[in-house]
Amino acid sequence: RFETGASLLLLPQVYEKTLRDLSDNGPFETVRVDPSYAVWIGSDEPIEIGGSSDAVLKTRLDAEAKDGYAKYIEYLECADEYLRAGWPIFIEEDLKRAPELLPRFLLNALIPGQWPLSSHADHLKNKFPDSPALRALCAF
Repeated sequence: RFETGASLLLLPQVYEKTLRDLSDNGPFETVRVDPSYAVWIGSDEPIEIGGSSDAVLKTRLDAEAKDGYAKYIEYLECADEYLRAGWPIFIEEDLKRAPELLPRFLLNALIPGQWPLSSHADHLKNKFPDSPALRALCAF
């Protein structure tokens, strides 16, 4: 199975490795687009994610919710931690790395609202309880 949904944008290293493994023609080059994607939420101007201007993103997210940008960064850090440890342990089934990866993973899991077995929707409700717009943005 080769998925072409959001993970194409969010997990480029997985696609790069797969393409390298399949290629007989040597190296290839991937180019990151700027912004990675844009979302329109109740405005004529999109919220650009993965772009070069964090100041603009901060202004937009803080306008959507109190401390919206800080909560968004916390959300990304949690997701990064679950990916850092979860991918090798649960996807690649590399259990030899578990002792190295699990301590930070489990500490992250103990933060209220960040239990890894909760649904993504529950994570978003906990992180952005008063902002359907930010929940929608991060549900991508």
